[in-house]
Amino acid sequence: MKKRYLFVMTVIASFMAVLLLTAAVANTDLGKVKSNQFWWPEQLDLSPLRQNDAASNPYGEKFNYAEEFKKLDFEALKKETPVDLIFGSHAELRAVAEVYAFDDSKEKFVRDFVEAWVKVMNLDRFDSG
Repeated sequence: MKKRYLFVMTVIASFMAVLLLTAAVANTDLGKVKSNQFWWPEQLDLSPLRQNDAASNPYGEKFNYAEEFKKLDFEALKKETPVDLIFGSHAELRAVAEVYAFDDSKEKFVRDFVEAWVKVMNLDRFDSG
């Protein structure tokens, strides 16, 4: 009885799947490329973001970006960029660099480095004793 019931349920499920697929194919145009609107009918309209509103310009309407771009000193920018990217926006890293930047702080750097190294190596030990 169980085998017959399982067989009947499988046939019914297969028949329903064929009906659903047939209905889905009948409602679409075969062979035509589907637009984004077909796949995502409720997508967000981003067209307002493409407009150049004067309120979105922080320098005002009279500011000429092309002229200001020509005034840039690229050689100075190339020299400053690596340092600014690393230390300019990271206050903690900048503070550590200021501590160890002096000529007389070499011993302090070595001592602190060895202490940190020993601490990390001891954290990785398996023998808890």
